[in-house]
Amino acid sequence: MANQNFKLTNLTHMLRNKIHSLPISFLLLVTLFIMSPMACVDLDFDQPPAGGIDPNIPVTTTIAELKSRHVLGKNEEITDDVVLGALVISDDATGNFFKQLVIEDATGGIEIRVDVTGLGLIYPVGRKVYIKAKGLWLGDYNGLTQLGAGVDASGLLRIPSTLVNQYVISATYGNTVVPAVKTIDALSLSDVSTLVKFENVQFISAHVGLKYAEATLLGNLNLEDCARKRIIIRSSSYASFANDLTPGGNGTVVGVLGIFGTDYQLTIRDLNDLALTGERCTVTIDESFDNIASNANVDAPEWSNIAVKGTRLWQGKIFMNNHYAQATAFGDSSPEMESWLITPAITTTVPKKITFETAKAFYVQDGLSVWISSNFNGTDVTGATWTQLFPTLANSSSADNTFISSGDVNLTGIPGPVRIGFRYVGSGPNGQTGTFRVDNVKVTNL
Repeated sequence: MANQNFKLTNLTHMLRNKIHSLPISFLLLVTLFIMSPMACVDLDFDQPPAGGIDPNIPVTTTIAELKSRHVLGKNEEITDDVVLGALVISDDATGNFFKQLVIEDATGGIEIRVDVTGLGLIYPVGRKVYIKAKGLWLGDYNGLTQLGAGVDASGLLRIPSTLVNQYVISATYGNTVVPAVKTIDALSLSDVSTLVKFENVQFISAHVGLKYAEATLLGNLNLEDCARKRIIIRSSSYASFANDLTPGGNGTVVGVLGIFGTDYQLTIRDLNDLALTGERCTVTIDESFDNIASNANVDAPEWSNIAVKGTRLWQGKIFMNNHYAQATAFGDSSPEMESWLITPAITTTVPKKITFETAKAFYVQDGLSVWISSNFNGTDVTGATWTQLFPTLANSSSADNTFISSGDVNLTGIPGPVRIGFRYVGSGPNGQTGTFRVDNVKVTNL
């Protein structure tokens, strides 16, 4: 019986190698036929009862040990008898993974490049596999360490479908894969290619209600925690959920952690990896612009810095060890200048107020005004509806370079989420060139 099962197993693997490129619908029909009571061939080895059979191949190396051999930017052939034992954590059923088999053991995870589709039928999430890595190569793509079959001018090659069974040995299935709970600000390279879970997170307000893959081959959306730490959610336009809209609630997200250059990014397997149905957390604003270098354009998380006329933007400045944002038309070659510095979205389900400080120098005109909008989309200033607010601002009677408080600006009763825009207008090169500064922008509950 053992010999018969061995022959049937070899036959099964040969058939898989021949038909892996056939339509999935055809494969499903074949599977249904095989599972039918009328079928005379017993394929219990491939779909065994009680979790399957483990060949118990001796494991010689951990994933972390194997990855430690790799030097980023190089390709190394594995010439010794390396055997890994791990669980499959990826799933290509929805198309968000393509010809990628991601496995994880207790020490870490790694992506295997294979020239096979429909991997979920053979290597579902929770299937234990052994990787006989001798003859494979270690490489990387923009910082992501991978296993492949060799190298050419394009990079690391996928393992051909006819050879996958030589390197990837199936064992038990239905094993529980538990994602590690992580926080966005405490990720490390050892977490890459592992299954992780983020709690108390949500899509940033500007990305709520967007398609997962918005008219691009690969779309990047941003997830945030309540401290406004962000991570990229990566989705393929070929995913079955590519045209679904992102939810607006707060909750948990599970996915396979990746990296591109220095940016961590998360790839979900399907929409069941998201449970974002809770009330959004209140993302408060407390911006003193301390992280903006002097003379650099203001680029803070979820803030928008937009030139409507001319090209000059709000910039970071430092005076007497104080960091702040500044707008001026001094030295600008454009005949007119209009620049907006706009806050992140502010939820108003709980009554809020905003406070800030302003200063001026070289006064020529009242070039600074403050506005509020509930339909600004993050990029189109002129397409949004803005209502002017009238806080206390630095003006002609204010001393140069002296910051004054705006007082409390009550946002109660304004449907949210809303964004506050600091609008500067001036002209150059020889016109109105007053300078205005903004600092210590804070949004708090009333």
